[in-house]
Amino acid sequence: MDTGTERVRLDLDEELTAGLWWPRSTDYAAEIHDLAYSCGLALGQRVERITFAWNHETIERLRTMRLSGLLLGDPGDGQPREEMHVYVDGGHIVRLTVVPPAAHGVGSHAATGSE
Repeated sequence: MDTGTERVRLDLDEELTAGLWWPRSTDYAAEIHDLAYSCGLALGQRVERITFAWNHETIERLRTMRLSGLLLGDPGDGQPREEMHVYVDGGHIVRLTVVPPAAHGVGSHAATGSE
């Protein structure tokens, strides 16, 4: 199930337990609300928490953001670094493999000016 502009795909198995996310940059904080909304809409439930091995840029930016009840945490034991766990109401977990921007043809930052 491609959720559209948020660049998320959830596998269409009966349990919807896996998927992919192609963020536009390594500043995951810039897209975290859209990601949570998109996953919640696709699953028909509110996203409560997301765990991931957040990079420094994201951690710094999250300190100044209002998260509207969304909890963000460090990865759990055994959670792979490239895997984001999205927890929704009722305890359902979706494991999203995060595809780094450089791996799908988008630079980690937009170009600033000409050379």
